[in-house]
Formats: sequence, C-alpha cells, structure tokens
Amino acid sequence: MRRLRAVWRSALVVALVVALPGCGGDEKAVVPVTPPVVITTSAALPQATVGVPYDVSLTATGGTGTYSWELMGGTLPDSLTLTAAGRLSGMPLQVATQSLSVKVSSGSVTSTTGFTLTVVPPPLVITTTALSDATLGVSYNAFLDVSGGSGPVTWSLASGALPAGLSLMTSGVILGNPTALGDATIRVRAERGPLSAERGYTLRVLPPTLRIVTTALPNAKVGERYTVQLQAAGGVGGNAWSIDSGAPLPAGLTLSPAGLVDGTPTAVGTTSVAITVRSGTQRVTATLSLTVDPAGFPSSVLVTMPGNVFVPLLVQLARGGTVTWRFGATPHNVIFGAAAGAPADINITNDQDVSRTFPTLGTFRYDCTIHPGMSGVVEVKQ
Repeated sequence: MRRLRAVWRSALVVALVVALPGCGGDEKAVVPVTPPVVITTSAALPQATVGVPYDVSLTATGGTGTYSWELMGGTLPDSLTLTAAGRLSGMPLQVATQSLSVKVSSGSVTSTTGFTLTVVPPPLVITTTALSDATLGVSYNAFLDVSGGSGPVTWSLASGALPAGLSLMTSGVILGNPTALGDATIRVRAERGPLSAERGYTLRVLPPTLRIVTTALPNAKVGERYTVQLQAAGGVGGNAWSIDSGAPLPAGLTLSPAGLVDGTPTAVGTTSVAITVRSGTQRVTATLSLTVDPAGFPSSVLVTMPGNVFVPLLVQLARGGTVTWRFGATPHNVIFGAAAGAPADINITNDQDVSRTFPTLGTFRYDCTIHPGMSGVVEVKQ
C-alpha cells in the first residue's frame, strides 16, 4: 500500500506540473495517468482435491478497472484452465503441486505474480453405512468398503469388541459363526497410504427364526395308541408346545409341553388344531389336521417325506382306499415297478400332493429311485 500511495503522489505531482500555465500564460491540457495494477489474490491458492470441482477467481485492483489474465509460466494441473477473465476452474485428476506465473493487464499497465497450486488426494471415507444382523449359530460375513485414496486398504478394530465367534480380517471382511446373542458396538479403522478413516457400527446377533417343521400329522385310529413327536427348528433354548385357541385335539389325545401328541383316540373324525411353540421371545403357530379313522383299516392315508424317509413306512389301507404322498421342496418319485394291481408310478415331483387309489388286495412295495434306500410299503386289506 505504501508503494501504491507513493506512485499516486508521483502521478499527482506530474498532473499538477503539467497543468501549470507556461511563461506565455497559455493553459496546458491535463494528461491523465493510469494507476498501477496490483494482483490481490494470495500467492498460495486454495488447495484443490482430486475428483472435486475447483473454481477460484483471481482478483486485482488499480488499472482501468477491467482486467485480462494469462498464464506466463508453469503448467496448470490436468483438467484445469485459466480464462482471460481470471477464472481458474476444472476438476483435477491427479495429485500435484504446480508453480505458476500469471500476468494481468489493465489498459497499458500490467502486473505479474507467482502462485502455488496444490492438488491433494480425496479424503478416505468408509462408505459401508450399516452391518446386517447376524444369527446365532449361522455363518456370517459382511464386507466393509471405502472411497478415496489409492492402493490397498488395511482394516482394523479401533475400539469395541466383535460378538464372540466373529473376526475382522485386514481385508475388511467380518466373518465367523456367532456363539452368543446380543448387540456389539464397534469402531473400525481403514488405512490407505497416508490416509485413514474411522466409523462406528452396531452389530446384532439374533436368535434363529423359530419355525414348526412338522407340516402334517399321520392318521390315528379309534382304540389304538397314537404317538407323534412334533418338530420345530430355530429359537434358543428349549421349546414349549401348547394348543392355541380353537379346537382341541381329538378326544383321547393330548399334547405335552415337550411337543408329544399321545393317547388313544375314542371318536372318528377330522380336526384342525392350531398348535403353538414358544422359544425365548419367539412364538409361532401352525394349523395341523388330524384324522381319526374307524377301527379296522383306513380309507385314506397321508404319507410325508421328511429327511428322505417315507412316513409312515408301512401303510395299511382298506381295499379301494387312497394314499396321498405329500411332496415337499426336495424332489422325489414313487415307483411301484411291475407289480400286478399296483397303481401308476408318480414321476419326479415336488411341492404338491399326489394321490393313488388301491382297488386290489395285496402288498405293494414302492421306492424313490432318486434317493437309494428310500422305500415304503402299502398293504391293502379287506
């Protein structure tokens, strides 16, 4: 500023001298003087970041008030340009530090200044927003990810502890088989070259989803002892079974808390029963149908296939009766072979019920040829 004031004083003196009348008394014309131009932008330009738009306008004072800018020396970082209006803009593509010489012109006066422009790498950011829930006793894996920087990333646990049975690999994979229920609060750290970042998460370990595995009950018979163990999967700890609101089991049968349907039915009929199982905080209900046949041989029998086994293995059926095979998700077939009086085979199928009628007395063995050793027998009685 002192230099600028001195220049202005000199210009004022010159203007005054020029304006004084000469010896002859004639007045002289005033000669205008353009003030110097001064670049006011700091020599250290604001940092640029790789992949982030950059926009800085250079500024100056003095001169005529209008300015024209140009690069006199050095090289701008890739993808940046300097316009005549003094706008330095673009999106830098790589890390760099450049020394620049820039000239500004305003009328007949000019000024040149050196600048330094540094392009830094983008910050490291952990982009994984949340961790999926884990399930007790079920294999778990989750992948952490980052953006920014370049080169390999090394992961570590900054604070907290993962649930028992889980580990964080340096590659950013959380894996293992959780062995305890609960919530874990952790903070992970990612390092890539000179850059680092941290982020916190909550990882929950939940109990396995409770479900009733038993989908159908075999027929019972009046006057004969009946025993069936209901099956459930999932949950934590022991299961407690009960009859939900609605119709009870057929007369003579009971359901124990352990899931055993037991007793001797006393009346013919078909009953739909809502059965509930509880495990910890979970509760699930399924409706099962139970048919009690009259004494003697039933006219219809349901055969299920849990674990690649026909249940019941032996079916005793009244002549003209029907056997229904309930196929689940796993494909099976029912092949009788060439036995005289046997019904048609059932080709490979799944997820449906298929029935066959037996009009002929006799014993009919059948097999699932997909699963060796999976066989059953239908005995047709008078």
